Amino acid sequence: MAFANSVWTNITLSARERSRTQAEERLLAAAPNEPQQMNSFQQFVESSPWYIKYPSDIIKTVGLTPDAVIGLAYETPTVVVKLLSCNIEAQMFCTHHYYSVFTAAVIAVIILTLTGALFSITSIPIVAMMLSLIGFSGIVMFIAFEYSPACAPLIPTCFFSSIVADIAYFFPTKIIIPQSLLACKHDQSESVPPVHCMISCSSEPFQFTDFTSNFAWIICGNSEKLCQSMEETLSSHNNWYASVFGLGMAKQFRTALYRSRTVLASQDANIISGFTWCHYLTIYQLIPLIVIIVFAVVGLPLTITAMVATLVGILRTSISAYALSHID
Repeated sequence: MAFANSVWTNITLSARERSRTQAEERLLAAAPNEPQQMNSFQQFVESSPWYIKYPSDIIKTVGLTPDAVIGLAYETPTVVVKLLSCNIEAQMFCTHHYYSVFTAAVIAVIILTLTGALFSITSIPIVAMMLSLIGFSGIVMFIAFEYSPACAPLIPTCFFSSIVADIAYFFPTKIIIPQSLLACKHDQSESVPPVHCMISCSSEPFQFTDFTSNFAWIICGNSEKLCQSMEETLSSHNNWYASVFGLGMAKQFRTALYRSRTVLASQDANIISGFTWCHYLTIYQLIPLIVIIVFAVVGLPLTITAMVATLVGILRTSISAYALSHID
């Protein structure tokens, strides 16, 4: 009896094992190339090809997050589709109006400046001119409203209201100074606060003393993840910023990032408005940084071009010398 039970158990287990194996084989046959599920972005990068993994490592080395860059690469086909097709609903109801016309114009100027510098270096100035004349309005409309040329002559319904809002922002009918910038109580509906009531932007808690405060406010105001990532990078030993600018400047920049991130996280409209005012009042401090960036953007391609031209000249000279030395 025990022997019969043992044989029956083995037959049952074998049947179950066979059924399970057959089920796995059917699943494998139905989807033989099904990708493995990734639980994190880091696993995705590690399993990606070299042209995604290496740039991601470089981006993380300088303290940035590769998510946005990799995401931009994968969003390129979507952007092309949006450029070639017209989303009438988005233009009628302005559901994709994420940036003001002024902000979009600034971004378009930066894109065209970099593109123009690149094509000028490669001795194709006509391309830069055509992009400047034709591409500016198209880039502005696409960034501001995701407007496609296929929608012409349709105009987004919020186009003119966005321009009016930009004009009202830069030329307000009445200026109300944030209470966080006033050291005394004053009724601003009657008159402008006296000068002795104003708090200096270089004092606590604002501390807009150099370009690091302005730069930190711009970074944290646009991307909380990037702000936190750069702060963590500057907190590490032997970071690239401290190696280039010194430990003192790195500490100052890290403090500015922490201050800006804390203020924005507080969601206190009064103190945030005060920081925004100080940022625009002291934005001239960014001029040296802008000059350095412009020289780097323009000078780096020129340096690379000069090095390539030198190497090509050396190679030509070597080939000519070798050919002349072997002439009978």
